[in-house]
Amino acid sequence: MIFIRTLLLLFGLQFFVITSINPSTFDYKLIFEGGIYRAPSSISNNRTFALTRFDGTSKYSSATRQYYWSVSARLRPELYLAESTAGLSRINFNGQYLRRYTNFNWGFITDYERYQLNLNQLDFVLDTFQFGAQGFWAYRAGTALIFHLDYILRNIENRLQNNLDDFRFILRWQRSISAFDKISLGIHLENFYLSTRQNLSAGSSSNHGIRVGPEITVEHKKKMVLSGTYRFLIHDSQLVQEFSHEHRVRLLFGKLLSDNWSIFFLTDYYFREISLSEDIDTRLVFAPLSTENSIYVKVEKEIRHNNELFFKIGYFNDNVILDDRSFSGWQGTVGIEVRK
Repeated sequence: MIFIRTLLLLFGLQFFVITSINPSTFDYKLIFEGGIYRAPSSISNNRTFALTRFDGTSKYSSATRQYYWSVSARLRPELYLAESTAGLSRINFNGQYLRRYTNFNWGFITDYERYQLNLNQLDFVLDTFQFGAQGFWAYRAGTALIFHLDYILRNIENRLQNNLDDFRFILRWQRSISAFDKISLGIHLENFYLSTRQNLSAGSSSNHGIRVGPEITVEHKKKMVLSGTYRFLIHDSQLVQEFSHEHRVRLLFGKLLSDNWSIFFLTDYYFREISLSEDIDTRLVFAPLSTENSIYVKVEKEIRHNNELFFKIGYFNDNVILDDRSFSGWQGTVGIEVRK
């Protein structure tokens, strides 16, 4: 115990010295957005209503040849104005510390996010804490191994409570094919435990399982930006009866149309096939940390340095973890982005 306290004290002193001596930078990004949406759900009855959204991020960081650290905060409230007004908000705090060597980097990351949803008679708060270690080893020119080891704690509060303890390990092999092209192959492994305070069925009030599988990422950045990630996970738990699997697909395309105009296309989607036992409490089924699926096209015009006006249209599907509900529909918005 004394040894651990000594290490924490030395780490704190080192962090204080680094932050005091080395120059720091402050960056921010502010996005104001408004438009219309049409959602096939009870909040709009397939009618078109207005929406407004704000997304603000601030970051304080410092970097030298030996160290990098940063702290950041993000606030993202959204308001959907229908017959039954729906609102959701996300608040995020993040901290990183990285120690740099010639061919090897290691560090720590902490993250906290609060997600709050008010939808008709469904109100709940989701808190997610993440503590992790990460490393990067460039063992050959243009080739590296990257690892992430994380512990994630998620708590959901509404009528009943849901808790998740999740241990996650990700190992990636990354290769730069050229100055503009990169490929990454990885393995993803999770060991999770879910529990509830009060059971809704005659079955168990807890669930233990694993998620394991490969992922691949391809990136190209030259005259255009093109990247894609696909992850396939086998899902096995105490509630699963037959072979079950999950998929995550993320595609990004971006191209500069002229000196001031650019276009982007993004799809970020998660889907799964899980064979479950009958009469189970659905709150005990694992849900990904990110429940927001989206497909959209965005056109940007630079009106001045670091200021853009944009037009965006797309489809969103925010899966509500409890009660097997989803908040989805089409959106068309106009917004402005200011950053430093």
